[in-house]
Amino acid sequence: MKYGIQMYLLRDYCKTKEQTLQTLKKVADMGWDGIELFQGADISAADIRAAVGDCDILNPMLWSKNFEPKKIQKTCDWLKALGAKEAAYNVIPVLFYNARNYRKFNAKYQQIAPYMAKNGLTFCHHNHKQDFQVTAGRVGVDILTEGVEPYCLEIDAYWALVAGCDVVDLMEERKDHLRYIHMKDKKNGAKPFCPLGEGDVDNRAYVEKAIALGLEYVIVDLDNSDGDVFEAAKKSLAWLRSNFS
Repeated sequence: MKYGIQMYLLRDYCKTKEQTLQTLKKVADMGWDGIELFQGADISAADIRAAVGDCDILNPMLWSKNFEPKKIQKTCDWLKALGAKEAAYNVIPVLFYNARNYRKFNAKYQQIAPYMAKNGLTFCHHNHKQDFQVTAGRVGVDILTEGVEPYCLEIDAYWALVAGCDVVDLMEERKDHLRYIHMKDKKNGAKPFCPLGEGDVDNRAYVEKAIALGLEYVIVDLDNSDGDVFEAAKKSLAWLRSNFS
């Protein structure tokens, strides 16, 4: 099993190109196997690769402008130069939570996915709470992905849990499209997230299921932290490495 980190946790240290590259290097030096970019398409693939060294670049989360018809080929070329295999649309359908707007996103997904596939890449959807809730009689993620081919899923275990899902069962149910698991941890009653292993979320079960399904990566995705964000990242990686091979 390999371990990655989503850079959204460290967004306050990525305000400029120089800051972003410094932060990417600092994170890579922690010993992560992979780094999931949050934005960054304005930075050359060569500069990013130099900063992260041997780390894999996983599923960059990109703005809608990067998938516009006039820019999508440039985006695909950038992703391939990074060594990424997929990318996610970084406009959150949760902000537009109803079936009508989900169908609008679905239309975009149906255009983006086959274009990326022609470039040897896979379009990925990352869920939030509402995506696994029911709207207009259907689960939101099913509206978003209907007719989309090919695509993969990055299941955020915490938001799926908050939506009322049994996450292990969900992973089994969606295994044909499941590529990555995002993990958070939180103490009951707390507002900010905490390092993996310090809260009450059963992340152990999620990692064990990921191993059983043969997933290559699980990814730490703390949106915020109850302490220093770099320490939260280090502690989360230490928990994963000390508990799983």
